Amino acid sequence: MQLLTSSIAHEREQASQRATGQALVASREHVREATEMLREKMEEVERLRIKLQVDDRERAIKVKGLVGEVSLYVFEIVSVFTNSAL
Repeated sequence: MQLLTSSIAHEREQASQRATGQALVASREHVREATEMLREKMEEVERLRIKLQVDDRERAIKVKGLVGEVSLYVFEIVSVFTNSAL
Protein backbone atom coordinates (compact mmCIF):
# COMPACT_ATOMS: atom_id res chain seq x y z
CA MET A 1 0.00 0.00 0.00
CA GLN A 2 2.84 2.39 0.82
CA LEU A 3 4.44 1.59 -2.56
CA LEU A 4 1.22 2.50 -4.38
CA THR A 5 0.93 5.77 -2.44
CA SER A 6 4.57 6.62 -3.17
CA SER A 7 4.12 5.75 -6.85
CA ILE A 8 1.07 8.03 -7.16
CA ALA A 9 2.89 10.87 -5.38
CA HIS A 10 5.88 10.39 -7.72
CA GLU A 11 3.66 10.52 -10.82
CA ARG A 12 1.94 13.67 -9.55
CA GLU A 13 5.32 15.32 -9.01
CA GLN A 14 6.48 14.36 -12.50
CA ALA A 15 3.27 15.77 -14.00
CA SER A 16 3.76 18.96 -12.03
CA GLN A 17 7.35 19.29 -13.27
CA ARG A 18 6.27 18.72 -16.89
CA ALA A 19 3.58 21.39 -16.55
CA THR A 20 6.09 23.80 -15.03
CA GLY A 21 8.54 23.08 -17.86
CA GLN A 22 5.87 23.67 -20.49
CA ALA A 23 4.87 26.93 -18.83
CA LEU A 24 8.51 28.03 -18.83
CA VAL A 25 8.86 27.26 -22.56
CA ALA A 26 5.65 29.16 -23.33
CA SER A 27 6.81 32.11 -21.23
CA ARG A 28 10.17 32.25 -23.00
CA GLU A 29 8.45 32.17 -26.39
CA HIS A 30 6.16 35.01 -25.35
CA VAL A 31 9.11 37.08 -24.17
CA ARG A 32 10.96 36.41 -27.44
CA GLU A 33 7.94 37.55 -29.48
CA ALA A 34 7.44 40.65 -27.33
CA THR A 35 11.13 41.55 -27.66
CA GLU A 36 10.94 41.18 -31.44
CA MET A 37 7.85 43.41 -31.62
CA LEU A 38 9.56 46.00 -29.43
CA ARG A 39 12.65 45.97 -31.68
CA GLU A 40 10.48 46.48 -34.78
CA LYS A 41 8.64 49.39 -33.17
CA MET A 42 11.91 51.00 -32.07
CA GLU A 43 13.16 50.80 -35.67
CA GLU A 44 9.91 52.34 -36.91
CA VAL A 45 10.18 55.19 -34.39
CA GLU A 46 13.77 55.84 -35.47
CA ARG A 47 12.76 55.98 -39.15
CA LEU A 48 9.95 58.40 -38.31
CA ARG A 49 12.29 60.52 -36.20
CA ILE A 50 14.73 60.82 -39.13
CA LYS A 51 11.89 61.66 -41.52
CA LEU A 52 10.63 64.35 -39.15
CA GLN A 53 14.10 65.89 -38.92
CA VAL A 54 14.35 66.01 -42.70
CA ASP A 55 10.86 67.52 -42.96
CA ASP A 56 11.74 70.12 -40.32
CA ARG A 57 14.91 71.11 -42.18
CA GLU A 58 13.05 71.40 -45.48
CA ARG A 59 10.30 73.43 -43.84
CA ALA A 60 12.84 75.81 -42.29
CA ILE A 61 14.52 76.34 -45.65
CA LYS A 62 11.16 76.99 -47.34
CA VAL A 63 10.24 79.55 -44.70
CA LYS A 64 13.58 81.28 -45.09
CA GLY A 65 13.08 81.23 -48.85
CA LEU A 66 9.68 82.85 -48.48
CA VAL A 67 11.11 85.73 -46.47
CA GLY A 68 13.99 86.07 -48.90
CA GLU A 69 16.81 84.74 -46.76
CA VAL A 70 17.59 81.67 -48.87
CA SER A 71 17.30 81.29 -52.61
CA LEU A 72 15.18 78.49 -54.06
CA TYR A 73 18.32 77.12 -55.70
CA VAL A 74 19.75 76.32 -52.26
CA PHE A 75 16.45 74.70 -51.28
CA GLU A 76 16.58 72.44 -54.35
CA ILE A 77 20.14 71.35 -53.51
CA VAL A 78 19.24 70.57 -49.90
CA SER A 79 16.12 68.67 -51.00
CA VAL A 80 18.18 66.45 -53.26
CA PHE A 81 20.61 65.61 -50.46
CA THR A 82 17.99 65.06 -47.77
CA ASN A 83 15.81 62.85 -49.97
CA SER A 84 18.78 60.71 -50.95
CA ALA A 85 19.53 60.17 -47.22
CA LEU A 86 16.17 58.41 -46.82
